[in-house]
Amino acid sequence: MRYYPVGLDLVDQPVLLVGAGNVAARKLLRLISAKAKVTIVAPAIGDAVRELATRAALAVYERAFVPSDVDGVRLIVAATGQRDVNREIALAARQRSIPVNVVDDPGLSSAVLPAVIERGLLQIAIATSGVAPALASWLRARIEAWLDPALDKLLALLDRRRDAIRNTQPDPRARRAVYHAAAGGDVMAALRRGDEHAAHDALDALLAGSARRGRVTLVGAGPGDPDLLTLAALRSLGDADVVFHDRLVGEGVLKLARADAEIVDVGKRCGQPSASQPKIIEQLIAAARAGHQVVRLKGGDALTFARGGEELLALRAAGIDVEVIPGISAAFACAAAAGIPLTHRRLARSVRFVTAHSETGLTPFELLQMRRDETLAVYMGSQRAAELAAAFSRAGVSAATPIALIENASLPGQRVHRGTLAQLVTLCEQSSRAPALLLVGAVCALSGEALQPQSATPDKLALSA
Repeated sequence: MRYYPVGLDLVDQPVLLVGAGNVAARKLLRLISAKAKVTIVAPAIGDAVRELATRAALAVYERAFVPSDVDGVRLIVAATGQRDVNREIALAARQRSIPVNVVDDPGLSSAVLPAVIERGLLQIAIATSGVAPALASWLRARIEAWLDPALDKLLALLDRRRDAIRNTQPDPRARRAVYHAAAGGDVMAALRRGDEHAAHDALDALLAGSARRGRVTLVGAGPGDPDLLTLAALRSLGDADVVFHDRLVGEGVLKLARADAEIVDVGKRCGQPSASQPKIIEQLIAAARAGHQVVRLKGGDALTFARGGEELLALRAAGIDVEVIPGISAAFACAAAAGIPLTHRRLARSVRFVTAHSETGLTPFELLQMRRDETLAVYMGSQRAAELAAAFSRAGVSAATPIALIENASLPGQRVHRGTLAQLVTLCEQSSRAPALLLVGAVCALSGEALQPQSATPDKLALSA
């Protein structure tokens, strides 16, 4: 580690900035934010630097750098773009043991200026030892998107209650536990809602040693690719004490859970023992009543053909705090993966989601009736292809209707099978036993590249009226 991370208090401290171009303007903006007393030296002063300096009432010297400029300053930033001048600045700084940052030149720098995420009292600095500052900025944008938007409110609350926390929790381990519980429990949940009064009450309960109130979050894990998780889903995994997941939730998503979280597989597998729905609900209630932060992970969207609605109602009836975080449902993910638009101005003005299964068996054929300008997304149909094909026939849907069977959408094993309803059974036999979704309608004849009909025109597609 070449550079030791450290924060400098630059409030009202003298800082020298040499250079006045666009790069210097970006550095100056951060120094002004730190409330430093900046002196600017440059032969020519750019408009952006001049405007910032005027607004902040800073000293500006429109001339060349001289070594005596560094006398008495706490930090030096060289942004001249001229290596010989930068070398002279760096030498003067080293002779006086003053930290110097030479922009884009780690060889001359004794200090680096990291990319900074700042939210109230929270500061996160990202540095690449001066090698690739642009990469640090790239990382900053991604980390900033991941951070909980209520973190600044949490830190402000903890700052106001700092003495109370230290007085009631003198043991450092107990104090650390309070901070962790506040960040992942009712305190943070209340701050996200904008309810500061409830956040104070929740913190008081933690400090009083009251039993932690458990809660359940029903989370849609999307089609399988971890990159398609919502930020809210990602944050919930970071907070969870216990994660109950279905078979369709892959290892890539589960790895994003907190390292010490308990992971419970409650998925149903064909021909293998699995937890019943009442048993799953019983486990969720028990974990929440034990004071745990519980995440119930479901493939796709938690409330779309995932029995999440049953769990939601049961949890509410049991008096459990419950939240729902939506996920990308299979219909949207599969259509996007296959390059098939679910709607199209000429071909499909509506989309309908149906499942091939119900409590009484196969979906009634009446639900499979289609209009000419409709797209039908059929969940869980590939294992009952023959029955499904017969039901479409009874519903009056032509065997020439275009279809697409998409399996393992968004995952490395993704495959797209195209054809017509007449080929439904064959296409399902060609597919693996992986999760798959069936799309039916004129849009399935469109090319993923040009979105133009591959064969039949809309007028020739034999859909029922």
